[in-house]
Parts: sequence; C-alpha cells; structure tokens
Amino acid sequence: PVGFFLERVLASHDSSQVETVLYEDTRFPDAQTERLRGLAGGWRSIAGKSDAEAARLVAADRIDILVDLAGHTGFNRLALFGQRAAPVQASWLGYFGTTGVAAMDYVIADDIVLPAGDEAVFTETPVRLPSPYLCWTPPAEDVAAAPFPHLGGAPVTFGCFNNRAKVTDEVVAAWAAIMGRVGGSRLFLKSWSLDDPGNRADLAAAFAARGVAADRLIFEGLSPRA
Repeated sequence: PVGFFLERVLASHDSSQVETVLYEDTRFPDAQTERLRGLAGGWRSIAGKSDAEAARLVAADRIDILVDLAGHTGFNRLALFGQRAAPVQASWLGYFGTTGVAAMDYVIADDIVLPAGDEAVFTETPVRLPSPYLCWTPPAEDVAAAPFPHLGGAPVTFGCFNNRAKVTDEVVAAWAAIMGRVGGSRLFLKSWSLDDPGNRADLAAAFAARGVAADRLIFEGLSPRA
C-alpha cells in the first residue's frame, strides 16, 4: 500500500527542485519495486546492512531530509533514524501514530489523522498538509465506475480489504452493531490470511456470537490487483 501511495508522489515530483533518493530494504522485490526505482533520482539498497552502515551511507549521500515510510510496522528501520542519519528527519505515509523516536523531528499528517489537540501524544512536531496527506495512484487497469448496487435493490455491502490482524474483537463488535442498524446488509472482508479456512471459521464465529449470520459475510483471500 505504501508503494502505491508513494508512486504517484514520485511521478509528480519536480526533480529540478528536489532530488529524491530511495533507500530500500526489500526482501521480496517485485514489479512495484522496479516502478519506484525508475521514478527515483537515486536508489540505494540497505538490505542486510546494519543501522550504523545504513546511517553512514545516508550521510555520505549528504541527504538533507530523511523521511521514514514505515513507522512501527514490520521490518522497519527506525533505529537508523535514532542515529540521526540526516539533519532533518520526518515520519510519513505508512504509520499514523507517533514513532516515539526523539530524533524524529516531524510527522507529516493532516487534520484527519492528527486532529487539532492531539499534538501532546506525539514526540514529533506535526506538519499538516491539506487533506488528504496521501496521494493515490490509479491502477493501470481501466475500471469503470458501476452504479451503486443498492439502488438496484441489492443489499448494502460494507467492505474492508485489510490485514486480518487489525480485525479485533472491538472492530467485530462495531461492525456487528452497524450491520444491525442496516437491515439485510452484508460485510465483504478480503485479506491474504482469509485464504486459510481456519481463519475464516474463527472470524465467522466471532460475528455469529454478535448476531451476524454467516450468509451475511463474504470472505476472500489474496488475488492479483487486476
């Protein structure tokens, strides 16, 4: 997801004003990796490098502003930022909360993800962009907008294509309450982990315990973007 958001930013970037250098720590390079590489002014692999080695590389490149795109997500390199690899350091795009890293100067956000008054729980200084602070990259596939199915008599279908780990008991309870207020509505959940029958059964049981029958749930696993 971060790559999809970043792609449009790089493609729209004015390289005559600011040079962009990407530091990638990718264990599984793919077509998206190659697209980003083609859009970057510079490309450095830090896969397998220690934080100290990566910090020395950033310093040698004389980077003015180093931007973290991962936050506290898997395989992040926040320890690199803890070494003050660049004079100005900011967190953006892939994580919505504070990093808690004292050397992280700024968090780039907007009024939605960082409402006024929430600054106290951030160690970084907020820099708010006009909403939204994300930049969408349209898919290469030509996908026509379809009529709203409910207008044709179909039930309202809510959807969330997200990591199963984020579907906590509180989330299930909230969705069940929403579906209870919208008669006949369905919920479409899609995640790579829903390829597993056990995961689907556990999730269906959690909804059943809150009064949502299995025939109102649609589960789908991984599929190509097209």
